[in-house]
Amino acid sequence: MFDKLKRSFQGKPPPVAEKIDNPILGTLTWSEDDKAWVSSATHGGLGFEFQISGTPEPDKTLLAHAADILRKKDDFVARVLQYVKSEAETVRGLRSYQDEIEGLRVDRCLSFMARPT
Repeated sequence: MFDKLKRSFQGKPPPVAEKIDNPILGTLTWSEDDKAWVSSATHGGLGFEFQISGTPEPDKTLLAHAADILRKKDDFVARVLQYVKSEAETVRGLRSYQDEIEGLRVDRCLSFMARPT
């Protein structure tokens, strides 16, 4: 019982390194501001970054999910932008922002873990 309480005060372990090379996503850099690993938008012509949680290393499940997105990146970006466009057309409060919304681009894809219970 006290072990769980003690772990909650200790916090998460620090990252193992500032940078980790991933064979699919390229170099992941630890971001102290984001408390996550961030990929490069230029790796493989991706065009957006991944932000992946996990310490001391990036979460393996999230790395696999990011790799899936990377393999289907054009479809992923198209689906995200179609969803945003659809929301702009159907949500009354967003209609006045429709031109601005149509100009949006995917900048960062967030991947995070659910909080442990």
